[in-house]
Amino acid sequence: MKDNSGESILVFGKMQKILFLLCGGGWGISMGIQVSLGILLNEIYNEWGITYIEQSLIPICTMIGVFIGSYFWGILADKYGRAIAFNKVLLFIVLGIGIGVFSPDVWMLAGSYLITGFGIGGSFTVDGNVFLEYCPLEKQYLLTGISVLSAVGASIPAALALAFNSVSDFYRWRFIQGALGIIALLLSLPRFCIKETPTFLISRHKLTQALELISEINPPSTPKDNLRERILSASPRHNTKEKTSKQQLMALTRKPVVKYTVLYIFIWFGTAFTFNGLANFLPVILTRAGFGQTNIDLYTMMLYQQLAGIPGVILATFMVKGWFGRKKTLALSLYMGFGLIFCFLTSNYWALLILSLLYFFFENMFYAVMFCISPETFPPEVRNTAIGIFGSANTVASIIAPLIAGIILDNTSDNLIFTIAFSTSILLAAVCSTWSVETRNFDPESFGKLDFS
Repeated sequence: MKDNSGESILVFGKMQKILFLLCGGGWGISMGIQVSLGILLNEIYNEWGITYIEQSLIPICTMIGVFIGSYFWGILADKYGRAIAFNKVLLFIVLGIGIGVFSPDVWMLAGSYLITGFGIGGSFTVDGNVFLEYCPLEKQYLLTGISVLSAVGASIPAALALAFNSVSDFYRWRFIQGALGIIALLLSLPRFCIKETPTFLISRHKLTQALELISEINPPSTPKDNLRERILSASPRHNTKEKTSKQQLMALTRKPVVKYTVLYIFIWFGTAFTFNGLANFLPVILTRAGFGQTNIDLYTMMLYQQLAGIPGVILATFMVKGWFGRKKTLALSLYMGFGLIFCFLTSNYWALLILSLLYFFFENMFYAVMFCISPETFPPEVRNTAIGIFGSANTVASIIAPLIAGIILDNTSDNLIFTIAFSTSILLAAVCSTWSVETRNFDPESFGKLDFS
């Protein structure tokens, strides 16, 4: 990546450490809520006695909200700035969960998660880009490391389920969701102190504001010689007249970036289809594999599986920084995930335990790399729009997956058809990843001028 980019003027310090926690916390609580749907569906199945297809209405509505949120917040962030979206997305999660915990039936619960999903879509779309655009070039690999907090967040629902095990069945899932809502609220408050990103200010030629911000957030010992000239040289080489949403979308469908737009749509679609089909009905899959006679057994296994993802993210952070790079790490983890998902066909306890832990290890690895490589591939002026599109592809798959999973589970008694159906999508993502671009030391402006016509 070129030395005179906006990020090259930044120095890693207190602000970046704060954003690591805030952005990672946003991803963590968003992932935690998605994973918690598996526990929620298991609990309401016992409480309300509804079919798997009826249960699928809740994750479907959640993902419709994510679909709308990914597009809305992505376009908003590219047009009006990252801060306006970053400051508000988690509040919608809090609002949706606040309504959901008092739901008397599946219909109100599904509606509340439409609101929650709207906030989750914004978090997944905006949070990573905010960190990326505040971060020096040599530290941008830490965007992968942020996913450690995402993996931690994914383990929270199972831990809460075990903590609230003594609570009656009627209240347990409400306590779990309520606790997640409180965490989201606590994470949302410090976000209002975060200002617009330096990269966005520079891309809009707001050089005075960028100068003031960079001078403020860089450590006091940072040399300030020629800072204004360096910021001026970092401003876009092409005229950045404000583009409409349609122009931003059309630029992504034309050369030179259309190839990568299509590839990442398939990658995000394929991984989301597998993730949501499995995550939303994991207790059912484990039970059909012969494991888990009680909810305590199921939730303990789920906790182990989610915790296994944490070292996967840590390893990915070092791999993307080193010679292995983003592209190879992504491809390796996707192909390993494809092979290991067949572990749910075994009825042997130890084989299921060990292989499923490895599956979640690689699942968290490929998601960590995807969150890093996707925004790095695209120029700043269309970056959030691109991530919004990928988030939408992710969400379309996430809407379809629970319905297909519910239909399969209602009409079969084992995991064979389920596993075959949800392994093909991760294989598609793995194949597409082999044609992605290596973004370590990559300058997205090397694509040349984008076609906004």
